[in-house]
Amino acid sequence: MQRYLPSCKHSGDTPLFTGHTDRITLIGKLAQRVLDSGSGNVIAVFGNSFYLSTADHHSCCVGTPKLPGGPINVCTSQWQLSPIALNTRWYCKDQCLYVGNDIVLDYSDSVPFEAPMRLNTETTTLPDGNILKLLKESPDPYIGDLQHKIEQRLQAGVEAIEQWLQSPSQCVPNAVVELLGCGEGLTPAGDDILVGTMVTLHQLNCAEKFSSLARCINTQADIRTNHISLAHLYASCEGMAVDPLHRLINAIFSDDTSSVQQAIEALNNYGHRSGRDAMRGVTAVVCALLRS
Repeated sequence: MQRYLPSCKHSGDTPLFTGHTDRITLIGKLAQRVLDSGSGNVIAVFGNSFYLSTADHHSCCVGTPKLPGGPINVCTSQWQLSPIALNTRWYCKDQCLYVGNDIVLDYSDSVPFEAPMRLNTETTTLPDGNILKLLKESPDPYIGDLQHKIEQRLQAGVEAIEQWLQSPSQCVPNAVVELLGCGEGLTPAGDDILVGTMVTLHQLNCAEKFSSLARCINTQADIRTNHISLAHLYASCEGMAVDPLHRLINAIFSDDTSSVQQAIEALNNYGHRSGRDAMRGVTAVVCALLRS
């Protein structure tokens, strides 16, 4: 749902706004970099969030407390955001974010989002069959003619990830590269699968495979997908994603079925289906580990 409001106009360093100041409570590392850049435009608007972008196409997401902590996320104290229009100008001054005429967000006392530390692979417990079953049951496949073709390509990519992770090769298979930009929506399903894969590899200290896939994403993604999805992919190349994904990975390798179920439920409610698709990437890594 998009909402419209005349863009903010200001002169020099004098902020013009008609609303009151609210707070940013939690801010991701990469989101902070976006705000530090100084200014840009709103590039997407939804019911509970909107995306900011800089002139060089770095993006972050600003939202209500429903938005989970994450590297590109900015969580505010407001449960209802003021209406805002696409292409509205935003800028930062004195640790305040100004968006249009009505939104002013103070981040002087915000808490930085911290991704969990990597798992200790020497003490990590491999998941049992019950946890693997939970992971495989959760993501639902695409249906319909076009969706069926997308699903075939996605499944080929997932299978290629599993096979590649079991092999000594550092060369990323073409079927994995083809996941970039595959699917519809704000973050295509193939990108979400790769995010899940990357963060799991990072958490498990699979350095060589992680670095190979990160190089592939950094050289190929910008010509295959959109700017918003790029922000999530680039965050994954630093080993970071939304909090529910990190929680799932840690729960899986703690062999904690109850925590796995809770994390799956949280991811199922993240985005239209971004969380579910990210789980497919996690599951691919888990399956490869169990078969190696």
